[in-house]
Amino acid sequence: KEIDTKEKSKMLDRPQQEARASARDDRSPKNVAEELAKKGFEVRQLLHFYMQKKISRDKSTAHVVRDIIIPETAEHQTCYMESAFMKGHGGPQCAKKLVSHAWKSSFMNTVLNILLDASGLTVEDMKKKCMGYNGNLDAGKALQELSNDVLDKTYWLCIFAVNEHKSICGDCWHCKPQTPEEFRQERCSKCNCGSEDCCYGKERYNPCKCGSEKYKKGHPLYEIDKFDEVVGLMEGLVVSLDPELETLKRLWVVAEIGEALKCKPIHFRHFFGLNEGIMNKLKTHKPVVPPVDLCEVTDPEDKRRILAKIDESEGGQNSFNLFVRCMVEVSFGVFSSLRDVSGDALKVFQRMERLDINFGQVFSGTIVSTSQVRIDWEKIKKIQHEKMDFSKCEELTDASSMGQGLKEMKNLQHLVMIFSF
Repeated sequence: KEIDTKEKSKMLDRPQQEARASARDDRSPKNVAEELAKKGFEVRQLLHFYMQKKISRDKSTAHVVRDIIIPETAEHQTCYMESAFMKGHGGPQCAKKLVSHAWKSSFMNTVLNILLDASGLTVEDMKKKCMGYNGNLDAGKALQELSNDVLDKTYWLCIFAVNEHKSICGDCWHCKPQTPEEFRQERCSKCNCGSEDCCYGKERYNPCKCGSEKYKKGHPLYEIDKFDEVVGLMEGLVVSLDPELETLKRLWVVAEIGEALKCKPIHFRHFFGLNEGIMNKLKTHKPVVPPVDLCEVTDPEDKRRILAKIDESEGGQNSFNLFVRCMVEVSFGVFSSLRDVSGDALKVFQRMERLDINFGQVFSGTIVSTSQVRIDWEKIKKIQHEKMDFSKCEELTDASSMGQGLKEMKNLQHLVMIFSF
């Protein structure tokens, strides 16, 4: 009588099981990063996920993980790209670009920024092709309107690639569960100190019945600290901005930008633009994000490690802070800080091939001539594809200075200038 594979596995004695586990644990951090990079998704898969899971416009990425990702992978304790749903839509893909994003921001914001990057469309054209009447992303419409070339493009999101059952499900940063029984508890029960930070009786952020024990930092299979290595395996980095710039306040995003600074193109995408407070800072040339040493992080040790890496780059933290500020400013047509960029940050600008600038939010109703926009053409001279959107600049009557500057752009292949008011 034949014994199926599952029964054979049960019959293995403990030494054999431990030997197999040990062999698997021999994977190096580089191996783990390479495996993670192969758990990307196509734009088409992302849209099917958004549509079939009926995700609302205000649902945060954190709640997508809590309500969809973790429950649907609990039985087999895999990452979501290995879930039945994603396998039914093509399974894991080798990703080309990593997407940095904020979990507290809406998931729709992240999806739209990915579509913006993949399609190369303007925000207005995106709205026509991808948005519904209720202000929510119409994923079904997008699947019909976007070309196969766009739908075939591949990206990487941590929420789909990381095995949440070996990292965060059922966990608590305060009471730190250790056993399967403790991880299965929906509410914390270990600490009852009565302090303000006490977690006793509080619901777990990501409750789960799987009871999987978590890999610790330093373990070769611990995935969360491999993201900057995954960036190194990508062709580029997409930073998904939200109107409040919460993305740029998270240290893990900072770590990914820091890694990409070395040799990768970095693209900031912002479908919804920025809120009024941030825009006012841009108009008055004030910093729009905190310096890197003030970014938010849960574990102080992570902060020390990431800042040490940035300190090793040319120009250190000062150069990094200026780069992040410039990337936000240039996206909205403000070039005042670009002249001061140097070191590794300058090299990123010098290897940029695509630049999208939305002048409307900052210069609406105030710009008469494009000569008021003092562009440092020398530092962006390798741009091949450029889009300048002057929509809402109703007072603009003279754009001749742009022609003079564009003469210096010897590599420019494709230029779009929009003047619809």
